[in-house]
Amino acid sequence: MKVDELAAKLKDEYENAPKDEQGASVILFAIKYASELDELSNNAAVARAANLTPPKNDWGTEIGYGRKLAKYVSLKGNKP
Repeated sequence: MKVDELAAKLKDEYENAPKDEQGASVILFAIKYASELDELSNNAAVARAANLTPPKNDWGTEIGYGRKLAKYVSLKGNKP
């Protein structure tokens, strides 16, 4: 997947998350798409391309957390 495709998915998940769970949605996105993100190895580029509001300088860091967690967790499939 390309940066713009991943950014669109990230933006969609972020905007559709409950207001107090948007940060968690970024980490869950990274867990879900860890293998695709590993191919790019540029978390910050995906975060910038998603243009999340409010802007936050460390969304790339949150994506990194999710990528690292991906090998230890599995998603249940239900949304909050």
